[in-house]
Amino acid sequence: MDQVSKRTGFCECGCGKKTNIAIWTNRGLGRFKGKPMRFIQYHQLKGENSPRYLGDKRRLDKGGHLLKKCHGHPRADKNGYVFDHILIAEKALGKPILRIHHIHHFPKAPSGQLIICQNQAYHSLLHRRYRSLMACGNPDFRKCPFCKKYDDIKNLYMINKKTHPSFMHLTCWHIYTKKKRKKKEPVVE
Repeated sequence: MDQVSKRTGFCECGCGKKTNIAIWTNRGLGRFKGKPMRFIQYHQLKGENSPRYLGDKRRLDKGGHLLKKCHGHPRADKNGYVFDHILIAEKALGKPILRIHHIHHFPKAPSGQLIICQNQAYHSLLHRRYRSLMACGNPDFRKCPFCKKYDDIKNLYMINKKTHPSFMHLTCWHIYTKKKRKKKEPVVE
C-alpha cells in the first residue's frame, strides 16, 4: 500500500479518497462508531488482503461465525462452505445432523461446547432460560413484555395457552388494554 492509504480517514484500497465517519460499530467490517471507516463502500479488499481472510479452506461470515470448506456436504452453501460448529457436532455424534436440528453455542465458551437441539423451539427455550438466568438469577422466571421485569410464573397471567403462551403481570395487561381502548375511542366535541 502507498502512503495515502495508510493515513487515517482515507480509503485503504489505495484510491486516495476520503472515507466517511462510521455511525455504528461493526467489528467484522473494521468499523468503529465515531472513527473514520477503513474503506469507501464497495472498495473492500478481497481474498488474501481481506481482514476476514483465514486461508483457502476457512473464512468468517458476516456474523463472525467460522465456516470451513467442505464440498459435497449436505449443509454446504453454494460455495461449498459449512459452519464449523455443524462439523464439530457431526464429528461428536458420528453421523450427519438433519436440517431440523439446531446447534446451540454456550455464550462465551469455546466452540467445542455445543448442544444439539431437536428443533428450533428447544433452541429458543435454551436462549430464553439463559437470558432469564443472566438477568435475575433464576432460569424459570419469565419476562413481562410490558414492564420488562422478570417474575415467577405464579405471579404472571398467561394468554394464548394453546398456540404461543405469553406471560405478563395482570396489572400491566390492564394498563395496556386501557391505553389501547383510549386510542380507539372517537373524540367527541
